[in-house]
Amino acid sequence: MHGSLNVAPTPLTRLREPAPPPCHGTGPALAVQLDRSQLRVTVSGELDLASVPVLEDVLAHLLDAEPGHCTIDICDLSFIDAAGLGCLAAFADRVAAAGSTMSVVGASAHLRRVFDIVRLGALLQAS
Repeated sequence: MHGSLNVAPTPLTRLREPAPPPCHGTGPALAVQLDRSQLRVTVSGELDLASVPVLEDVLAHLLDAEPGHCTIDICDLSFIDAAGLGCLAAFADRVAAAGSTMSVVGASAHLRRVFDIVRLGALLQAS
């Protein structure tokens, strides 16, 4: 006969439990400001998968403006993930296709390193 075995949960068995779903909207928010007259977007907070649509909407309005050099200021950006980097890279491609140029300014040393690692350093304007 097979008996049941009662084992108290240990830290190891707890690791196997599914992780709780990620919480959205509880961390630092993304703030995006558009200055159409300067073709400038200022981004602050965290740019991640959850907040990329906010930036994409603002960048779409920037592309509707007259052609020129677009500037994205990230001096107050505290975090960027792959989705945020992809958003900026895709925007750079759309800007180039429209015959315009763009640069990203205000990158901290940490963010500059991230851009360099993923080979997007060319988007950054030299400080």
